[in-house]
Formats: sequence, C-alpha cells, structure tokens
Amino acid sequence: VRESISILENIAEIRPNLLPKWILVRMKKFDESGQLKDLVE
Repeated sequence: VRESISILENIAEIRPNLLPKWILVRMKKFDESGQLKDLVE
C-alpha cells in the first residue's frame, strides 16, 4: 500500500489534475488505519 501511495503522490506532483485528490486521501487513511472500510468510505 505504501508503494502505491508513493506512486500516486509522484503522479500528482507531475500532473496535478490527472488523479482526483480523494483517491490519495483514501489510500493514506487506509495506510494509517489498515481498515478496509477506509478505502470504501
């Protein structure tokens, strides 16, 4: 999960409008909590 967050952060730096910000926010919440529900809420 941490590696995917890093990839998304790098993509966001290169092309800020390419990915919605909510995707990165959800991934970070999941990384912190480890709860699957944080990915779908």
